[in-house]
Amino acid sequence: MKFTVDVAGEDRVFQVEEAGDALRVHDGTRWHEVRLDAFRRSVRCAILDDRRLSFGWRRVDDGYEVLLDGVTYAVRVRDGRFEHLRKVQRAAAAQDGETVVRAPIPGLVVAVKVKAGDEVKKGQCLLVLAAMKLENEIGAPRDGKVASIAAVAGAAVERGAALVALTA
Repeated sequence: MKFTVDVAGEDRVFQVEEAGDALRVHDGTRWHEVRLDAFRRSVRCAILDDRRLSFGWRRVDDGYEVLLDGVTYAVRVRDGRFEHLRKVQRAAAAQDGETVVRAPIPGLVVAVKVKAGDEVKKGQCLLVLAAMKLENEIGAPRDGKVASIAAVAGAAVERGAALVALTA
């Protein structure tokens, strides 16, 4: 089974297969064999290939805190069904609900080409974002109406910052 694991904001994909009393885990580069100890307690031991690891975990909100050899990691695990559901939900929200257009890269807002209440078509330029000596036109991901504008000409924005909200 394939799992997507978000470890401290970085997605990693793992393939996991049963192999008798062990698990085979592919980390994107090679296969590893994992064997767990027989004890079911909060801190357990595992043999990863030929290396012994101690680990534990606890559920936190929508993920886990994993303790691995004394280091704690924030982890969210998503399987293929979760990823498919997330894509379907995003597609439905993009068609019907509010869509927030976010900065794909950090940069400087050079110009805002729309105002609240404007009707826009998919691909229409909403604003211009300058980054690395290039001006990038940020287009509407779908047809809709501009609900609000968070971007201001002359302002620096970080990657992921909300720029414009569209409604159906």
